[in-house]
Amino acid sequence: MLECLTHFRLRALSSAAVLAVLTCITPTAWAAGRNSDYLEPLDKQMFSRFYDILLSYFGVTPFDCGRGIVANSSSPEYSISVFSKSQPGGSTSYHATYIAADSNLWEETNRGHDPQNARHIKIRRLDVEFPERTATVLRAVWHGMLITPYHAKARSVSVEGPVVLDGAVELFSIERVNAPSVTGQLIVPVKFQGRRTDRLVMLTNLVADYCKAKAMDRPRIVKRIDHEASLLLKSIKTKN
Repeated sequence: MLECLTHFRLRALSSAAVLAVLTCITPTAWAAGRNSDYLEPLDKQMFSRFYDILLSYFGVTPFDCGRGIVANSSSPEYSISVFSKSQPGGSTSYHATYIAADSNLWEETNRGHDPQNARHIKIRRLDVEFPERTATVLRAVWHGMLITPYHAKARSVSVEGPVVLDGAVELFSIERVNAPSVTGQLIVPVKFQGRRTDRLVMLTNLVADYCKAKAMDRPRIVKRIDHEASLLLKSIKTKN
């Protein structure tokens, strides 16, 4: 498999992008994130400037099979994306990318208010080839979690604060053909709530593991991804 490992320093930012964990939300929003088994619609106001900063660094690849950006209160942010590429002759290849900061951007940039402070932070990027079958199943999972009645009926998140949370926030996105991309957010407590959202978080971590693993270990990890993704897809389809 072709694998590329890249380290680079962050440039000065004019804006910011994706997920934060220490953020300003109401207790109502916290309860919604804890007790629901669906993704909340993206609330950019809740993330303020930090949303654009995260996207600048973790939203740099296609994501037609899904993307997850993870931020928490005590460790560096990271993201995974799975996507297709058209090849000469009309064939399609599939790839996964893992991107991680070596320091917590939320703290370093003062919640996005001082993006220039991110200049010294290093970013690690891993690009790997990805099995077509697994990418296709993940695409169906991301689509099902983001474009379903669960997502449509999600309660609105109001912004008042500040309230400091100890946990994580994850943003899940998917690109669509001839339509805007869709993003949902999940506020994750120490113990995940709901079988669907629990598995979605698990799949994000498994894709990250796949990117970081040695070639000899990837078949075992992809088998686990296939298993968990199939169970989640079945749950979405049957609404169980």
